This record gives sequence, structure tokens and C-alpha cells, in this order.
Amino acid sequence: RQLVRAHAGQHDEVRQALLARPERVAARWPVALGTVGRFAALAEIADLVDIDLSLDRVEPALARAAERGMVLSDGPVLLLDRVRAIVARRLGHLDEAEQLLRSAMARAATLGLRPELGRAYLDLARLLSGPERATATEALELATLARALFDELVTRLTGETSTPAPSVGAETAVILFTDIVDSTALTERLGDAAYVAKAGEFERTLRRAVRECSGEDIEGVTLGDGVLAVFSSGTHAIECATRAHDCARSAGFRLHVGIHAGDVLRTRTAVHGGAVNIAARVCDAAPPGETLVSDTVRSLARSSTSVQFVDRGLHQFKGVSDPHQVFAIQVSKRTT
Repeated sequence: RQLVRAHAGQHDEVRQALLARPERVAARWPVALGTVGRFAALAEIADLVDIDLSLDRVEPALARAAERGMVLSDGPVLLLDRVRAIVARRLGHLDEAEQLLRSAMARAATLGLRPELGRAYLDLARLLSGPERATATEALELATLARALFDELVTRLTGETSTPAPSVGAETAVILFTDIVDSTALTERLGDAAYVAKAGEFERTLRRAVRECSGEDIEGVTLGDGVLAVFSSGTHAIECATRAHDCARSAGFRLHVGIHAGDVLRTRTAVHGGAVNIAARVCDAAPPGETLVSDTVRSLARSSTSVQFVDRGLHQFKGVSDPHQVFAIQVSKRTT
């Protein structure tokens, strides 16, 4: 009832109803059918009404439900990744919120949950347009996608014509991340201005290498000291990783490089989804000067590349439910 009121803009009534019984708000409900929906709705209300509730008690319950494989709340249909992102944002955990929202977008597209996809677009646009992120270009693009998607839904419900929504769906891509090793120490040694100039020149060289390897460098993504690129071929991504290390050595840098493949959501300036998050984690796990690839990439490229894949075991990545087998790329030395 309060969720419906909140969506209807009856915020004063919602505040009075919730604050009149604070012990119910703070109750420690078990994670079971009939209760997860309450947690999800409570988080949604807190965000819509901007009321100060004990969300630090809500997040552990939602996290436990997600760990047990729950994707949608019982009761009202709410995507748990998106609701958990709301809680994380309100608790100030912005990186976690962004990761959960990008995962929510991929899940919603895959499952065909178009209302939740639109809401995830809006929530991420709101996060990226905040002063802590200030990624205005992607935020505007996401908001535009959300508006077009909701216009489409209204058209289906009312039969009224509306501006057609852009096609929204998942596509498969090979995702490559790079990150400069010990960038903080290098900045201190070289000085801010010298490091920025040197890293900027290296980034331009690396982006050229991506394009020359038939990849697409994602210009709209800010990674600090790294580059994100997507490829249609695992072999091309691995070739680019090898060239990236060569470019880094020439510039006096070393890189962590990670490659994964999976379904992503594409916009004009960014890619989103769980596969992107896993690729970033694979990159984080790569030792300095090495490339790690997931088993998915190894399976795609093993018959079409001359590199060797060295098993580095199962890794349990933060924020990823299932462990992933990763392999180091070992380039065969050319003989003369």
C-alpha cells in the first residue's frame, strides 16, 4: 500500500504511515517467501519519498536472498540487483551501486523485464549525473533510452502512437580491460603533470592498437588508468592484449590485462552488464605484465590462435556469485 502511495506522489501519507510504526520498519524479518518483497518495497519507498529508514538492516537480507539465487522479489516484481543498488547508493557505496545497476540492466534485458530495464536506466542515469560521478554524456543517453522504452510501454497499454523506442537487447562481445600497474607510485615519482602527459600519450597509442586489431575502444567510459575495448573475436582481443603489453613496455609502463566474453548491453558511449564486471575483475587479478582470460575466451580462441593458455585456477571474484577459471596468455617465441 505504501509503495503504491509513494509512486502516486502521496509522500506525506507514506512518511506518517511508516514513522508511526518505526518498530515495523526496523524489524529483522527472515529471508523467506513473503518477506523479501517487503524489504525490496521498503528500499523503493525510502528512495521515492527520501525518508530516513534503517536501510543498513535491509541490505544484508537482500544480499542473502541474492546469494540464494533469487533474482526477483516475491510480491511486487522488483529486480533485486536494482533494489540493492538503491540501498547501496543511499548508504554511500557508489561503486557497488554502479556495478549492481549495470548487472541489473543486463539481467532485465536477458529476462525481458522491460519496466525494470527502464527503471535501471533511470537509476544509473541518476547515479552518473551526481556530483560524485558527473558522467553527463552517458547519463543523458541512459535517460533518453529510458524515456523511449517507457513511451513504448505506454503505447502498448493505451494503443496510442508514440516515438518508436530504440532497439534494446543483449549482444555477445569479447571485453578487454587494461590497467597501468602502480599508477599511484608512478604519479608520485614523475609528478602529476608528467604522468598525465605520459599516460595520455600511451592511451592514444593503445586505442589505436585496439582499432587496428578490429576492436572498438569505448571512449565514453572513464577508467582512470585503463582502457575498455570490445571485440567480436577472442583471437583479435588476445592479439590486441599482446600489442598492448608491447606498447606499454615502449612507454615505460606495465599493464594488467583481462579478457572475458558474454552478453552486454550497448549504448553509443558505453557497454553494460555482468560480463563487463567480470572482465574488470579478471583484469584486477592479472599479475603485472600479464594477460588473464576467462575460460569462455579460451574456448572461443583456442583453435584459432597460436598462444598457449596456462591454467591459473578458479577465482572467486568480488560481487560475482560463481567462481571463474582463468588462464594466462603465453605467447610462443618466434624462431628464425
